Formats: sequence, C-alpha cells, structure tokens
Amino acid sequence: MATQIKKTVSGPLTANADAPPGVEFVGPAGSIVKIMLSELSPEMRDRLAVHGLAQKIGDSYAGASEEADPLASSILWIGETAKQVRAGEWRVSAGATGPRASLLAKALARATGNSLDDAIAVIDLLPDEDVGTQPGKKSLRKALKGIMATITAEEATARAQKVGAAPETGGLAALFGPELKSA
Repeated sequence: MATQIKKTVSGPLTANADAPPGVEFVGPAGSIVKIMLSELSPEMRDRLAVHGLAQKIGDSYAGASEEADPLASSILWIGETAKQVRAGEWRVSAGATGPRASLLAKALARATGNSLDDAIAVIDLLPDEDVGTQPGKKSLRKALKGIMATITAEEATARAQKVGAAPETGGLAALFGPELKSA
C-alpha cells in the first residue's frame, strides 16, 4: 500500500540540481517536513554522508547471493561502486557485467529497444514523482508494470532452474507436529 508521501531530493546529482541540497517530504495535506543540509551541524552532515555512503556501497552487493560466487561478486561490485562514487557518478550499483540494472531499467530497455546502459542513464535523471510534464519513476513503473511482471517471472524461472526443480523437503513434515494437525 502506498503511503501517499512524496519525497523530493534536491542538490547536486539530482533532478533538482539547481536547488539547495535537502529533502522535502510532502503528504496529501502538504509539506510534512523539509530539511536542508544548511540547517544541520557539520557533524550531522558528516554522519549523514557516512550513512549514505554505507547504504550506497551496501546496496551494490544486495543481489550477490544469486551469483555463482557471491563473495567474489560482492567484492567486485563494492569496488566498482566505490570507483563510481569517487568519480562523481551516481548510478545504479555495479554488477558483474557493468551497472546492475533495476527492474525498471530492464523494462524500459525492453519496451523501447534501447540499451540497458541508456535506460539506466535515463532513469537516473528522473525524479521519483512527476514534475510538471516530466514523468517520474512512479509513472514509469505504472506504465511498465506488465513488462516488469514478465521480467520478474522470467528471472524467477531462471533462479528455480539454477537451483534445481525439486527442493529437498526431507523432514519438513515434522515441523507440523501432532499439536498442529487438525482433528
């Protein structure tokens, strides 16, 4: 269920790059809170920056458990994401074959016939919500919902085939002891 709260980020490397850096949260009745970095102490800005850096790097290897060698993939993706951040690039986390693509980017590439890298670049520039006539990520997700569902199903099928069709279930029935069985 949607919260109906819109988050707008402003500052460098965002769709609102000309505005002072900060975040505004807006609900159906209007602005809930707007926090500008200029309002915060240097210590708080540093703490937020370190938190954001940890999140960004952490997000880069979130899908590594699905790879053939999760540790090697994690190490590779962490290094690539750190390299991107140091170079001033803010994009989808790096994967073994370049940027790890979001489901939205995969769907956009499939729908338009453009490359995955181009789709990632376009999505990185989009605001979360529509701004005037500029569609945001939310509208794009809605428009590509069917393609995203197809891709999700294809990826789930591929993962199931990778691990094998028949899971090991020996002993699972014991979880449902006599006290859990209906009379």
